[in-house]
Amino acid sequence: MIKSVDHVVNILNCFTPEKTELGISELTSQLNMNKSTVHHIVKSLCKQKVLVQTPGKKYRLGLKVLDWGRSVSPLPKLLQVASPVMESLVKTTGETVHLAVLEQTEVYYLAKLRSERAIRIETKIGGRMPAYCTGLGKVQLAFQPDRYVRQVVTQGLTPMTPNTISDPDRFYEEMRSIRRQGYAIDNEEYEVGLYCVAAPIRDAHDHVVAAVSLAGPEVRLRRETAGSLTRLVTKAAHQISEKISRLQ
Repeated sequence: MIKSVDHVVNILNCFTPEKTELGISELTSQLNMNKSTVHHIVKSLCKQKVLVQTPGKKYRLGLKVLDWGRSVSPLPKLLQVASPVMESLVKTTGETVHLAVLEQTEVYYLAKLRSERAIRIETKIGGRMPAYCTGLGKVQLAFQPDRYVRQVVTQGLTPMTPNTISDPDRFYEEMRSIRRQGYAIDNEEYEVGLYCVAAPIRDAHDHVVAAVSLAGPEVRLRRETAGSLTRLVTKAAHQISEKISRLQ
């Protein structure tokens, strides 16, 4: 079953802006797959309107892909409304600011802004990190259904540093604490020396759809987190949430 899914994804990945139409032989050659297997999968994708056959007996992506695109469409809007708020937060604090969404057990980084004084942090746009040991991940996990959090715990809380919360009971208590206070702290839990405070971003239905964070050296941020930095991050998350709500 998993192999079949891989085949479908690999076939769809062959279609690019440079190669919008492909025939069975081209797909077979490109993927080094059995021709009958490719033909069978392509026919099934056509039935689901994921692919359509052209007059020239080739295939291109179908309207179903546009439907999927509409489901992802809030992300560009999120980036658009979040960017000026993030820029303001960077100017005010001089630290690195991230924007990320939760995807299963990981956080996916949508944006990263840093000032000249900020230390180098090994994150990149499009990168992924475990949700259980990052501020951006924990603050989104905390507002997911209990079964979602249990699934993450079941998959394992592998220690990344001595500070990683790897005990399930402690982790569940961390989730409850984050829900009460409205923000999450990554106290060197993913990387030694790195401290982070993150706050949730909500849509018009009050669902947590993303998170914004401020990250920097532990020696500098820890002493400020209890005061102004936490308020600045939660305020930024609230501002982004309001902008998103007005678009919906």
